[in-house]
Amino acid sequence: MFQKKLGFLCGFSIVIFVCTFIKAQDSLTVYNLGQDIIVTANRVPTAFSDVARTITVIGSKEIEQTAAQSVPELLENISGVDVLQRGTQGVQADISIRGAGFNQRLILVDGIKMSDPQTGHHNMNLPVDLSDIERIEIVKGPGSRLYGPNAFGGIINILTKDKNDLAVTVGSSYGEHNLYNSYLNFSLPLGETRHNFTASKSGSDGYRYNTDFNQYTFSQKSIFSLGAVRLNLSSGINDKKFGANNFYVPQLNNPDQYEETRLTYIQAGAEYKKGNFAFSPQAYLRKHEDTYFWKKNISMPAQHKTYVSGIEANGSYNSFLGITSFGAEFVKEEIESNSLGNHQRQHGGLFVQQQFELNHFLISTGASLYYYSNQGWQGWPGMDISYRPTDNSKIFASYAEGFREPTYTNLYLNFPAKGNPNLKNEKSRSIEVGYSRHDGYFKTDISLFDRNDRDLIDYVKFATDTIFHAENFTKINTKGLELGLSLQNPGLGFQSISAQYAYLNSAINLSGQESLYVLTHFRHQFILGARYKIPLWGGIIQRWKIRYEDRLTGQQQTLVDTRLSWKNKKLSLFVDVTNVLDENYDDIPGVPMPGRWLKLGFEYRVLGE
Repeated sequence: MFQKKLGFLCGFSIVIFVCTFIKAQDSLTVYNLGQDIIVTANRVPTAFSDVARTITVIGSKEIEQTAAQSVPELLENISGVDVLQRGTQGVQADISIRGAGFNQRLILVDGIKMSDPQTGHHNMNLPVDLSDIERIEIVKGPGSRLYGPNAFGGIINILTKDKNDLAVTVGSSYGEHNLYNSYLNFSLPLGETRHNFTASKSGSDGYRYNTDFNQYTFSQKSIFSLGAVRLNLSSGINDKKFGANNFYVPQLNNPDQYEETRLTYIQAGAEYKKGNFAFSPQAYLRKHEDTYFWKKNISMPAQHKTYVSGIEANGSYNSFLGITSFGAEFVKEEIESNSLGNHQRQHGGLFVQQQFELNHFLISTGASLYYYSNQGWQGWPGMDISYRPTDNSKIFASYAEGFREPTYTNLYLNFPAKGNPNLKNEKSRSIEVGYSRHDGYFKTDISLFDRNDRDLIDYVKFATDTIFHAENFTKINTKGLELGLSLQNPGLGFQSISAQYAYLNSAINLSGQESLYVLTHFRHQFILGARYKIPLWGGIIQRWKIRYEDRLTGQQQTLVDTRLSWKNKKLSLFVDVTNVLDENYDDIPGVPMPGRWLKLGFEYRVLGE
């Protein structure tokens, strides 16, 4: 019965699509990312049009109209970003950028680092619900000159909404396999202060054996305006319980794995601006708890608690020399574990950057100097140059370096693989050139890059070994190409059409070793998107996303998602169909992903515009 209903839905969508061609409308809504948007993912707030790097910004309108219901599912629509999911709804996902692995990119929430020192598998356990995100900024390529460790292959900065009016919004969605996802947003202005709260809960019985999950998220954000000073306080919780059927080391074929994680987070900071000077200190604490069962209800669990506490301060001064930016941070990381042991380490650093204009060129150059309690001081330079031949276009080039410190799992794991306490930091160097042109109706982006990684950490083994073991085992050179085209209001009823392509070519000498994580990324990636208004139904919008990936592992997959949505000032309704073609695929070999999935949902504004 469900297949018949779904076939009808998809067929009806195609009919409406044809009707839209026949009867195009001129009164279309255009959502355009303006050139004056301020990008913060490069640590120093910079106009989007001046950033001399490949950067993608996903705005709130884009988030509203996609079929994604989690941050990992949303990131799947960005070229060069590789999302390896275990399960659905972002329960467990590894994100890589341009072939750099899941440990090798930095995740930020409102500029605060979310890296987990136990393992990069936990970095997407975020204290934020998708409904509370204003935009996401993705910077591709190393960024250690500004952010220090783990900005090895790229940076993802998630910015939450900052509402200044009284508003209450509720939303919920339901789907097969008893899937549900409900949330409540509440914002309250009080004098010179404003406060935002979001709570969400989701769960499912699972789409196959032992893939059920329950997830709860709560976040709070308060802003206090005191003249030239703005104080901010934020906190959050992310709690997950999920069946992990073959999620980790699927080569050992264990369908009874199970995991519970809990993230608690608090941050306090200030922003001071006077004339040409700006200064922003802040402090944060991130606690993560992980209870992992190799066999649910049978084996003794591995229990881990990590604590990350940090303080940082950033500043900038605008003078006749340009914009001088500077900053410093100190971070302490601790772990308490019945399998990895109890350990702590400290690191900190300084950075400085100078940005100035020379004729039509905008140049940013700088470096960071970073200290580790067990490695001493190390330096990481970089430079970006952009030239704007017209107001709507730019040519850019950049040189960047990055590094990544070993996780506690890399260092001290005993089962099912063996860690190595003598590991060194991974390092990367990247050169990139590109061109972009953005105007009101047409956008085009092209970039070429060459990244050299050394002292890479992975779990490897020779044919004579019985288990995998962690080593700084190789160098790798990755060359890549990315293309992007989009049209706004191209006619025939379309609001937008987009096409993205990414190509990665990695050269590596494994010297007879088998590796767990290196060379699991895609070789070719195509992403097509279309959004159009259905004129027969007064405001219904349909959006399609088609993603094709050809992986180095030999896996090829074509995934199609669609959303039908309707909204007025108070109410919005949507129907999502993910994996429309019912493709059999896995992101992680040995971990099958869901087939076709139908979901229905709504959002209602109880208070506010």
